[in-house]
Amino acid sequence: MNPLLFVAKLTTVLLIGAVSVLLLRRADAALRHCVCVIALACAVLCPFVGSIAPAPLPSKLEFVVDAVTAASNSHPLPFRWLFWCWALGASVVGLRLLIGLTWLYRLTRCSAPVDVTASDWRWASAASCRLRIAPIQAPLVWGWFRPVVLFPSVALDWTPDAKRFALLHELAHVKRRDNWTLLLAKLVQAVYWFHPIVWWLSARLGEEQELACDDRVLATGASAPAYAEMLIGVARKHSSVPALACGMIRRKSQLRSRVMHVLRFSSTAKSANIARLALVPAIASMLIAAVAFPVNAARDSSQPPSTAALPLSAVKAPPKLIYKIEPQYTKEAARKKIQGTVMLAITVDTDGIAKDIDVIKGIDKGLDRNAVAAIAQWRFQPAAQDNEPVPVRAHVEVNFRLK
Repeated sequence: MNPLLFVAKLTTVLLIGAVSVLLLRRADAALRHCVCVIALACAVLCPFVGSIAPAPLPSKLEFVVDAVTAASNSHPLPFRWLFWCWALGASVVGLRLLIGLTWLYRLTRCSAPVDVTASDWRWASAASCRLRIAPIQAPLVWGWFRPVVLFPSVALDWTPDAKRFALLHELAHVKRRDNWTLLLAKLVQAVYWFHPIVWWLSARLGEEQELACDDRVLATGASAPAYAEMLIGVARKHSSVPALACGMIRRKSQLRSRVMHVLRFSSTAKSANIARLALVPAIASMLIAAVAFPVNAARDSSQPPSTAALPLSAVKAPPKLIYKIEPQYTKEAARKKIQGTVMLAITVDTDGIAKDIDVIKGIDKGLDRNAVAAIAQWRFQPAAQDNEPVPVRAHVEVNFRLK
């Protein structure tokens, strides 16, 4: 799999997802959340799913791909440093998730269970997850197999309606499996930390989760002004939410848009069914891009197949070299002071590209490989026979000399 093509494939999938989310701004939040999840899931599938059929690439793009491949073979050190930079970034993001998970575990251990038999909490006795009081500022839920809803200690003094609103919101996270989709987003962030669209989609996924849960609370008949007032009150004491938890208030900067969304709930719900029609082409586009986008350089199959290569002595106008790069020494060959000449057999096709490169006489595996990679980037004026370009088979010598 060529890294250049893989990044292009990944960007295509993510860009389709981001544009789809923006185009679905009039849809309900659950629909936009679904698009974010599918885009991030397709990003996970990208490394494991190749193209359905070899896809042709333009000759200029083939040249860029060949140049990157040859550069990685000739100069492995910079590309090795790129790998270690990626590994360092993934480790930092992964460590942040691990710290957040540890903090949630310890917070749950030191929390106290809620007495659901008390009069103010009796309506919560049918909750499908554990309710606990913890030293936090805003309600949150975390966990995947046995979710835990954590309330701040001040929640004991809330009105019955406020307690009901908060629990309905957190239970909506549990029913929607938001903890799982949030985990997916954070893992994709750790792997593709270098890609800005991944971070944008992950942040948007968290925002749409909260809006979708707000819709579920309001769908139970809750008063929109009372619910909005409770959100504002909780946000006043909010500090931050761990990365792997679904909090009632994720970001204070989202509060204004959330309150407006809550107060306009009745109007946005009516237009949701029309916007759902756009979900099918959005999902189809992302899946097609994830599966059918080429991850290996493939030559243009639309061109007619070249005829059999002629021997060099059979043509009147032999090919002329117009672009050349020198192969590089490998560290091992330089350390062993290996010198010599690599003999190669190549076919100079009608497009001036060296193909079917075979090593006739080599001197070292690494140097032989670098010689092949270098010649693959050479460009020729093709040979001509009766004023028509023809492919020819020729021998090329590549000299390796230590300075």
